[in-house]
Amino acid sequence: MAWIEKNGIQYYRISRTIGKRLNENGYEVPVRREFVGRTKKEAVQKYEAYLENRANDITNANVYFGITADAWIKEFFIPDDSLKGSTKAQYLSSWNRFIKTTEFYSYPLKEVTSKVIQRHYNELYEQGVSSNAIRYANLLMKKFFKYIDTEGLGRNITASLSVPKGNVQKKSQEIIVWEDEEISRILGCLDQADPRFRFRLLIVIAYYTGCRIGEILGLTYDDFQDGLLSVNKQHARDLDFDEDGNIKAKYDISEPKTANSIRKIPLHKTVLSELNIHKRWHLKEQLKKGYRTDYLFTTDSGKLYDPSNVRTALNRYYQRIGVEEKNIHAYRHTFGTNLCRQGVPIQTASKLLGHDDISTTAKYYVNVSDEEKARAIEKLAVNLAIPC
Repeated sequence: MAWIEKNGIQYYRISRTIGKRLNENGYEVPVRREFVGRTKKEAVQKYEAYLENRANDITNANVYFGITADAWIKEFFIPDDSLKGSTKAQYLSSWNRFIKTTEFYSYPLKEVTSKVIQRHYNELYEQGVSSNAIRYANLLMKKFFKYIDTEGLGRNITASLSVPKGNVQKKSQEIIVWEDEEISRILGCLDQADPRFRFRLLIVIAYYTGCRIGEILGLTYDDFQDGLLSVNKQHARDLDFDEDGNIKAKYDISEPKTANSIRKIPLHKTVLSELNIHKRWHLKEQLKKGYRTDYLFTTDSGKLYDPSNVRTALNRYYQRIGVEEKNIHAYRHTFGTNLCRQGVPIQTASKLLGHDDISTTAKYYVNVSDEEKARAIEKLAVNLAIPC
């Protein structure tokens, strides 16, 4: 605080930190501003008026939305350990697709109002973007503007934002499964596959255990003991930065999604036989390529797989043997449906599948054919016919 002279008149000057900005190197630095009055009281009043104006979101004309958002994501959001990498990936995927590509991403922060954002959400929905995708972008928007408010860069304008919803039809409850003829061909042609086909065992495990792809890619040889498969971890997507600061995906092993996902599954003899075949081949490859791993499925350098590469390899196999491509989750659906067709109690099926809610398992029972239901009723009739 100090007295200064301008044009022969004495003024009182105070200096205050009013927020932060990004410097030319991309680092946050404090922003200070001077407030001048004929008296100390007048200078303070001008500072207080500035604070009131800022609360009304009419300051920060030189702070840009996109530059600030990019820096916040890199410095604050990505390192946040309270969120799983897969959750961050969902947020960022929607943000990069539906927010970062907008015209307002280059606007000064003060020009990005709740009206501008809400109009954009509505337009996205009208263009066919799902409410769920918009919701992820909006969740990240709320976190970002909370930071804006905390740092004094502006007002949190997200309270009035809403994700558009309409009379959208729910996704079909149809369960996609492998037909008997298809699965017979898939398993029967494995002997004709290239001996270097490293996903031969993966197909067998998927069909005979119903495990999720993340659970399968997280399996080690020690998870197979005494005829049982212990499912206690999963392969998960996380986030990292490359040398240029760009976000990239990385893969790691983490805890299962829920406590009920931890389970033991009895193993079919086919799985045990294929496990021995795979282990012998795998040991030879490790010696040849010079890497060591306890995981069943890695690249030929011992690194964890990107699941998209697994899907590509499986689709090539299906094309070669003349089977229509289906998502790898079809094996899990087939496993669940077959349990129901065999009359396995829904509680048991739910435990084997690692479901949290038995209602999730019930969808597989819907897939039981009318003929199978009729046969079940016939069995009841036979029992009733037994004389007392």
